[in-house]
Amino acid sequence: MSAIICGALLQLFSLHQDTAMNDHTPGAGVECQGGAFVAAAGAYRNSENQTSAYAAAGGLADLGAGFRAGAVAGVVTGYSYADGGAMPMAAGVVTWDAGPFEVQAFIVPHVEGVTHAAVQFGVFIPFVEL
Repeated sequence: MSAIICGALLQLFSLHQDTAMNDHTPGAGVECQGGAFVAAAGAYRNSENQTSAYAAAGGLADLGAGFRAGAVAGVVTGYSYADGGAMPMAAGVVTWDAGPFEVQAFIVPHVEGVTHAAVQFGVFIPFVEL
């Protein structure tokens, strides 16, 4: 069994398909990784300038050279699409191990009438092995 590594997940900024959306989307959370499994929960300032909370889990495959890719699914709050309440979310994920931290990109697909396409960038900083 692989070790479970937990740490801080810091969201830095986003790039949106709709350029009128807010790209300044800082946030923080906790992420745990074990083998291909990943789970995270936290909060951030969303593209509508509201506070969003989220919880998600998924899997990442090792691509070599420090890269992994996969997908996560979960719930998120704070968006007008759901009147600020909880709604399902899913995203593709690409990560790169940069040594003391991991660079992460979350690719959110465009879903007509629900969400705009976006790429969120962040870093995972491990701090404990369970």
